[in-house]
Amino acid sequence: MSLGDYLLRENILADFSARNKEEALASLVGQACLNCPGLDKPKALEVLRQRETLGSTGIGDGLAIPHGKVEGCPRIVVILARSRAGCDFNSVDGRECRILCLLLAPPEAAGTYLNVLGRFARIFRSEELKESFMAAASAKDIWNMLETAWNEHA
Repeated sequence: MSLGDYLLRENILADFSARNKEEALASLVGQACLNCPGLDKPKALEVLRQRETLGSTGIGDGLAIPHGKVEGCPRIVVILARSRAGCDFNSVDGRECRILCLLLAPPEAAGTYLNVLGRFARIFRSEELKESFMAAASAKDIWNMLETAWNEHA
């Protein structure tokens, strides 16, 4: 399983500007729809909002991983965003999120979906990697860093 199987380079948003959870979800899903024809934006947003009612996917330490399985989603889609200003995502630790990783998947991809979700969660546990992510000069630099981390966390 390669990083490029799920994350397209153009889906790395190095200068994300959403300031709150609702703006962030709308913006992330909008980006997902640009590169994933067939993904229904209102349906995807509803799935994510329902997931957030179970507990925030702002998991702490500046990281949010909103995720959900969306009927009609043609494939697993990942959008990765860096917010230098921070985004109020109602995180479990009360801190603003600076790294947001959206994961959408078709319901039938449950096993792969959980594998990809777990891999991103493990990658971003590293404080060193989060610091490198925030300091990267460009989306290309973020890609290169993530590709290495992805392979290390196989």
